[in-house]
This record gives sequence, C-alpha cells and structure tokens, in this order.
Amino acid sequence: MIHFLLSACVTEPPDANIVETGALQVCFEGDGASSGDDADVEVTGQVSNTNGTTGDCSRNLDVHVGEGTVYRVGWTLLDDDGTDITPDFDVAEGDAVTLLYRYRLVWGDAAGFVLRDADDNVVAAADEGAWGSALEEGDVPGLSVSPGEVVATEATDCEPLEGHTLLFEGDDTVEIEPVDSGTVAVGGAEFTAYALRATSWGEGTGCDVSDTTEVYAWALSR
Repeated sequence: MIHFLLSACVTEPPDANIVETGALQVCFEGDGASSGDDADVEVTGQVSNTNGTTGDCSRNLDVHVGEGTVYRVGWTLLDDDGTDITPDFDVAEGDAVTLLYRYRLVWGDAAGFVLRDADDNVVAAADEGAWGSALEEGDVPGLSVSPGEVVATEATDCEPLEGHTLLFEGDDTVEIEPVDSGTVAVGGAEFTAYALRATSWGEGTGCDVSDTTEVYAWALSR
C-alpha cells in the first residue's frame, strides 16, 4: 500500500511546460554566397526550376541573371514533430523576380531572404532569426516581426528555456504561437505567416552554457 501511495504522487510535467519548436532552413547558392563573412546579395532575373528538389532545401528556386549566371534560393519549414510543411513559391517559370539574400555571422549564423515579383510585390520571405535577425527593417515593407508573450517555460540543467509567441505587425497585428501559421495582411495583400520557433533563455542557475542564443524564426508566403 505504501508503494502504491508513493507511485501515485509521481506525475509528469504538463504539456504546457514543453516549449514547442519547429525549424527553418534557408539555402542559397551563387556569387556572394557566404564563405564565413556577412553577405548581402540582391539580383533580378527570370525564374526556372520552380519549386524544384535540386538543392539542399525542400523547395528551391533558380533565378537566371544574364547568360550562364544562376542564383538558387530555397527553404525548408519543419513542424515540431519534423513534418515538412514547406510551401511552394508562388511563381511560374519565366517570371521576372528580384531576390534579396542576407547572411549574418556573429557567434553563430543566420540567413534570410525576400523574393519579389516584377511589380515589386513580396512573394515570399524568411528569417532564420538566430543570433539576431538576418533581415533588416524595411526588407519586407510594412511588416515587422518580434517576440510576444512567454507561453511556456521548460526546465533545463541550466537556464530555463522560454517559448514566446511571435507578433506579425502589418496592416494589423497577428499573434501566432509556434509551431503554427496564420493570415497576415501587409500593404493590402494577404500572406500566410509561419511561426517556426520563438525561444529565449530565462533566469536560472547561470551555469556555463555556450549556446544561449535567442531564436525567432519565421516565414511568409503569398
């Protein structure tokens, strides 16, 4: 009987205290691709290999810039259980597009991109959001993304891991909790916004942790 009573007192932590995280990977190939330094590349060309699987990401897009010059951008979006939820790029073969790619190296690295059509309308954007944002203010006109409230705290051996919502501020403000998506209007156009990961480290034991970066990873698809 004593053994039964002791066993009955052991409970698992509630799911609300598990920080759910997905993953975002941005891929890029072409002149100016990172070789360990910061990179800022902006090119205009025509689309080929639309949503092709050639490349390191789930969806890849080639942009031909002049004869023989090709830039490739890609992305992979994963749910909290590793399921691939990557959307297609909303472009067709031969479309004229402008591709902006940024890469930042701090203690770790982060990459981001913005794809615009011939009318300068945003088609897709993504920011890995680790060690600071790769994209800069104004790269997606009319949109800012920032961490919201803490919705979960997960204990670790050192500092607790805190999970936030992400605030997508466009024509209005949409709050999305990872890993999920929602509709956000920017400049009168509607996009699907993906909150992949929004984590920071809270106050804790202060033990030696080498990787204590905040990660606010998001993507936007027309």
